[in-house]
Amino acid sequence: MPRYAYDETADQLADRWVREWGNGIEDSGVKPGFMKIGVDEIESDSARLSSIDEKIVRASARASRRTGLAVTCHTGGGPAGLAAAKVFIGEKADPGRFVVAHSDGHGLPINQAVAELGAWVSFDAISRRPLELHLKLVRAMTQRHAGSLLLSHDNGWYCRKRLVDAVVVYRYDRFARSLRSLVNALEEFRSLDMDFISIHEGVDTSTPNGRLIFGIFASIAEFERELIRDRVRSGLAAAKAKGKRIGRPRVAVDASRIDALRRQGRSWAEITQETGISKGTAQRAVAGLPTNPLKGDFVRC
Repeated sequence: MPRYAYDETADQLADRWVREWGNGIEDSGVKPGFMKIGVDEIESDSARLSSIDEKIVRASARASRRTGLAVTCHTGGGPAGLAAAKVFIGEKADPGRFVVAHSDGHGLPINQAVAELGAWVSFDAISRRPLELHLKLVRAMTQRHAGSLLLSHDNGWYCRKRLVDAVVVYRYDRFARSLRSLVNALEEFRSLDMDFISIHEGVDTSTPNGRLIFGIFASIAEFERELIRDRVRSGLAAAKAKGKRIGRPRVAVDASRIDALRRQGRSWAEITQETGISKGTAQRAVAGLPTNPLKGDFVRC
């Protein structure tokens, strides 16, 4: 997020974007055909936007009203996307010019709520899911909101399939919202043997200088991963020292009941459906029974 996004008001941001629409983005001369923004969930309240995200949405709505540009909203979670759509419409902007991106994982109720507001729902991870699962999502939406659904391929799919040789952006902050996002993307590009070019910063990983900067970012990524590992190990050690059990809690299982069901000829599938436990847990419980178990014996699995 560029510094001016924090310093300027929603009206000032809208004025900036309207100027870019008329004159070109900064000194590039490139005029935008649409606006791309992003919002994330707040851990304490996923249905509410942070103050900076809400300001960005309001600014985009005001700019859209003046220019007619559509707004695609990158979302870090379904509730945030729905909240952004409501803020956009609350600014009296046309809901038909608002697209909630990355909606594949948002769930049908949220996607339907977005569509009922008059906004667009975008499924853009077609290749990242099994085909049948994606078709199931599409069919569920088209039953009531076929006219509000957009289908596309996320650019990451093209990169992972090696259908492009390089990713070209105007400047870093137009590509990634944080250093972590940038570092993660550059790491993936390197693993795919792809070049990354940022025009404003003059970075081109097909050149020696560009590869040097790329290496610096890779080192930052490795350093960050090591820090995360150390934090996780320290947290686990502290939890164990306090006597906390690490891992999934054990489940109390009536082994005698399961054994009785098996003796009645019931299949493992029928037993798991009736008892609500997994097949492996049921089998371990029966295997742990003594030769002549007492009625009502319980085993912990």
